[in-house]
Amino acid sequence: MEQSTATGGCAHPVHLTGHTTTLNATTGEILHHYDTRTEPGERLLVRCRNRRASVCPPCSRLFATLTAPSFGPVHRTTTDRERCRPRRDAGTCPHGTPPSCTARHTEDDPRLGQPLCSGCYDGPNGPHTPPPAWGTVEALTTAVRTAAASVAVRTPYSPALGEHVLRWGAQLDTRPLRAALDATVGLADDAVAAYVAKYVTKSAADTTAGADHRLRTPDDIDAIPASLHVRTLMHTCWRLGGLPELGSLRLRAWTHTLGYRGHILTKSRAYSTTYGALRVARADHQRVAATGMPHGTAEEVTEARWRFLGTGHTPGAALLAAGIAEDITHNREIACTEAPVAL
Repeated sequence: MEQSTATGGCAHPVHLTGHTTTLNATTGEILHHYDTRTEPGERLLVRCRNRRASVCPPCSRLFATLTAPSFGPVHRTTTDRERCRPRRDAGTCPHGTPPSCTARHTEDDPRLGQPLCSGCYDGPNGPHTPPPAWGTVEALTTAVRTAAASVAVRTPYSPALGEHVLRWGAQLDTRPLRAALDATVGLADDAVAAYVAKYVTKSAADTTAGADHRLRTPDDIDAIPASLHVRTLMHTCWRLGGLPELGSLRLRAWTHTLGYRGHILTKSRAYSTTYGALRVARADHQRVAATGMPHGTAEEVTEARWRFLGTGHTPGAALLAAGIAEDITHNREIACTEAPVAL
């Protein structure tokens, strides 16, 4: 019960067995020890963290991304220990701040991710600065349509495929965004955010344009409950994946998503942090919460040994987890409706 609650009612938790011990490297004192032999069934359940709602609805609801508005160059760290943003004779911005930084930031530098000039945050007067007079809806729409019509990429010649020219299609939708409380023409910003959030957690199976699991053989494609058109695309993806010149694309591994192996959101390594750094910070936070010992208070050595046992629930545990997930969702909805609104 406690482990199912800790996983948020995950539908396909990962089962692990093993132990971890944190020692003081100098004295040998045991700072923290955990062993799954003290757990029910001598195993630890952890979330599957699958973002697809068709695979695990509870874990897909746990995913959230908060993206800051653009404010130009920020302080950064580099893998080769180069300087942050060196610029010779760069001058100064309208606030008198040089748009350069010659420091070599460490991973724990509090300046990482901060703008080089806080006064230039999204404009001379901050995020409420209106767009320039020339940045009209009509001008931006024309620019987008002109760029889409003029861009073309030629594929490398292949004996099996020949040479092709890739262009944007004819369907191009450009509409202005408006604030949620603004009743003028355009799309409400909260409606667009909800639309994007929906597709972040949707799988190919939800859109009837693929499957939520990988396919091992061409026969698996015919067993997919999809339209003939989608299955034809999958067979094409599988056939192309067998060509040596397309081997780097790993099309067969991604046939279930019609060859698409990207993500709805772009991620930049040049920004203030990475997903790896966030995972380390999350693990440190959870360890401090469990042991009460801040990270870095002693020279520590961690000894761990873990083994994968499987995934999923027994029929009874699946019902219990589903009830826990439903309760969590219901409590979250109540908390949202009762939360005070700032005026």
